[in-house]
Amino acid sequence: ASPEQVRVCGNIKFDLEYPEQAIVEGKKLKSSEFSNRKVFIAASTHKGEENIILDAYKKIKAANPGLLLVIVPRHPERFDDVAALCVQQGFSVARRTSGLPCGPDTEVYLADTMGELKMLYAAADVAFIGGSLLPIGGHNFLEASAVGVPVLFGPYMANFKEISEKVLAYDAAVQCKDADALVAAVNNTLKNPNAAERLCNNGRNFLQDNRGAIDGLLAILIESINKRH
Repeated sequence: ASPEQVRVCGNIKFDLEYPEQAIVEGKKLKSSEFSNRKVFIAASTHKGEENIILDAYKKIKAANPGLLLVIVPRHPERFDDVAALCVQQGFSVARRTSGLPCGPDTEVYLADTMGELKMLYAAADVAFIGGSLLPIGGHNFLEASAVGVPVLFGPYMANFKEISEKVLAYDAAVQCKDADALVAAVNNTLKNPNAAERLCNNGRNFLQDNRGAIDGLLAILIESINKRH
């Protein structure tokens, strides 16, 4: 296409709206079901990643007693397999759909539901975005940034190359090159409130500075329609 025919407005993913109710429900989940424990969420995980995350969690938990791991598999057909893997690895597991309480001895909370990720982010203290520890391409981390939780992701972010590079330039996320780096990043975020707050604040700034693509698109559409009518 000729340059005169192309106009770039930005990325509409930045214009997400975060329902306040999801944040309220997330904070309620943390205070009630999770008893205000520190929460490490691994979201949108894929086959092969849970093994890495569970091994990392053992090391992280040793430095952070009482830490709860929330796992949200990307694909619902894997819920049973992930639950079985956690038990096989020796963890005490509570499934969200079981209706059973998440007690003080629960180590892994398996979010085997759909459509609740925003709420679960709001209940967390640090979030790792899956699809990025293995060469899958990564997933959208902007929802986690929007709720104000520190964001971590792995080395494989090809599907979100531009925004992952930008968020790192903002110092609004941490890229973990391997499992050891993930352990170090989670520990630093949990142990260093200033580092966690910096990531959260920079994440919000990153979102705000890149919003506006939808308004730009609407302006172009309205202009085009008016010209034709």
